[in-house]
Amino acid sequence: MTTIEFGEKTLRLSSRLWQWLYDKFLSPHMSPVLFFLDFAVYPPIIVAFLFFGLKNQPILSSVALVASGYIIWTLAEYLVHRFVLHHIPLFSKMHFEHHEESLELIGTPTLMSLFFLTVVVLMPLYYFAGIHIALCSMAGFLTGYISYVWVHFAVHHKGSGGFKFMRKLKRQHAVHHHGTSEYNFGVTTDIWDKIFGTKREKIN
Repeated sequence: MTTIEFGEKTLRLSSRLWQWLYDKFLSPHMSPVLFFLDFAVYPPIIVAFLFFGLKNQPILSSVALVASGYIIWTLAEYLVHRFVLHHIPLFSKMHFEHHEESLELIGTPTLMSLFFLTVVVLMPLYYFAGIHIALCSMAGFLTGYISYVWVHFAVHHKGSGGFKFMRKLKRQHAVHHHGTSEYNFGVTTDIWDKIFGTKREKIN
């Protein structure tokens, strides 16, 4: 029997049920359906945030908020990859499994990412900045996140498609995986690696 505490309430799950929940929704080793679930869940959320965020609001400032949300994502992507996925044991174990088995479908389960994005990003934004800023900037942030999920999948499982920028992203991520993992933490852009001095062009 597995026990999960929620304040004063206790949820008791049988070990078999807990294992099923973990395998289906929380395990980093995922079936193709669960691996690609992000692409079914996040685009409608982004569209909804854009619709309600832009409604009856100045278009230029709203677009600027969306763009700033996207840019902030790229910084978050770098910082989370560098400091969380590589140095916090709870997350680094999963991430290093990806390093060892880079062609396996290993990623952050949608349920987990939804929880963290809602609690850590959306709710504080709404509380401190209001609904308009929260929805517009979050639309950009989530667009950045889903772009990251796709690019990270593509650099491991797809070719460049003939696009120069994808060849560049594949090369820089290959350095991170096959050279030293202390360089090239950006996946969708190398701008923050350049700024923070963690950019490396070649595998040593």
